[in-house]
Amino acid sequence: MNKLEKLIRELLEKGFYFSGICILETGEIAYELQGFYKSGTIKLYENDNYIYALARYNEITELSTTNPFDSLVNLNYEWWQKSKNKWSGWENPEEKWIKYLLDKGLVKEEKHTITKYEENN
Repeated sequence: MNKLEKLIRELLEKGFYFSGICILETGEIAYELQGFYKSGTIKLYENDNYIYALARYNEITELSTTNPFDSLVNLNYEWWQKSKNKWSGWENPEEKWIKYLLDKGLVKEEKHTITKYEENN
C-alpha cells in the first residue's frame, strides 16, 4: 500500500469522505477531500512518493512524509485562519476537523452555561 492509500484509509476510518476522484493534467489520480473553507475541497495526490494537497488557484502543499494526516490538520487550520473572517459560515472550524484541531491544541473548546428561571404559578 502506498503512502496516499494509507492516508486515504486513515481519513475514511476517521469519518472523512471524498467528494470525487479525478485525473490531473499531469496524469496523477487525485482524491477530493471536503472541508477546506473558501477552497471547498483540496485534491490529494501522490507523485514520486510524496503526497501533495492541491487547492484552489493551483496552490500546492507538500504533506509530511512521516505524518501526512497531521499535515492536513495543520493545513486545515491555516485555511480556516485565512477564511474565518470572510463569511459567517466559516467563523468556526469545519465540524469534522474540530476533534483533531483540539487534539493538537490549535483551538480551544469553550462551554457556556445558560440558566433560566421559570416562575411557578
